[in-house]
Amino acid sequence: MEKITANRESHWIQCLLVTCMLICGTTAAAAEKSVLIGQVTGSDIAGSEIRAVRSILESELISHPDVRLVENDAEIAVDATITRLDTNYIVILNADMSDGERRSRKYKISSFDEVDIAIKRLVAAVIEGVPVSATAERGAVFEREQQPVTRVRSVSGWEFAIGAAWPLSDSWEEKKTHYAFTLGYVWDVMDFLVELRTDFQVGYNEIDTGGITGTLGLAYVWLDARRFALFSGGELGFGRLYGDRQSRSGFALAGNTGILFLRHSDINLDLRFRLMMLADKVSGSVPVMGMLTVGLRW
Repeated sequence: MEKITANRESHWIQCLLVTCMLICGTTAAAAEKSVLIGQVTGSDIAGSEIRAVRSILESELISHPDVRLVENDAEIAVDATITRLDTNYIVILNADMSDGERRSRKYKISSFDEVDIAIKRLVAAVIEGVPVSATAERGAVFEREQQPVTRVRSVSGWEFAIGAAWPLSDSWEEKKTHYAFTLGYVWDVMDFLVELRTDFQVGYNEIDTGGITGTLGLAYVWLDARRFALFSGGELGFGRLYGDRQSRSGFALAGNTGILFLRHSDINLDLRFRLMMLADKVSGSVPVMGMLTVGLRW
């Protein structure tokens, strides 16, 4: 009797295990998503590199636990594009879901050697519907993600400029052209130029007319091309005007716009137009002077 009871218990345990295995297998099969690989294209990329990208993509999809690779009738269709940008690469992975949703993830890599990490991370991101930054794991981290955060480094240097200046208000009895000289120090930080400068103007034949200003200002680089940059900005400081009528000292305001040639070289060429004014009146008029200068930075 005891033997029969033991056999029955063993039978029920076996049935329970088989049932659990069937349920787990059915659940795992239902969790898997059928995926079809579409086009893998490249821009300025060799054919061998495109084939390598496709092979890596196929390998990563096969190894993903939630993916079942098929050749047709898929729930998800993926396509990939890799584009060369000088020394960098942009890898884009798109996924068209069965419910009409389109997922797209992209990442910039510094060299083709990182393409396997990029595809591994992008596959996980599009299949799981998460950002690329959330897919980091041991052995799948980009080089720049391992680098410590650093402060923005500024490029600084001296500037010397010469040119011409013209009185633009009635503070001068005679609006004669002046010599213009500038000596300053410039910090080039990202899209901004921070300038500490002294501007000096003196008449061609009359050294007793002109002005001097010391200002601190900020200019915004609103166009930064490969060989030149366009900037505009303003400055505030202190100045003194000495002219053919009387002299004045006070706060000085300035605005300038110009072109900076060879910005990414060791020596830059600065061409700018500058307006300066003194926050006071001379002979009933606010002193305003325009300047056109050409300068060197080093």
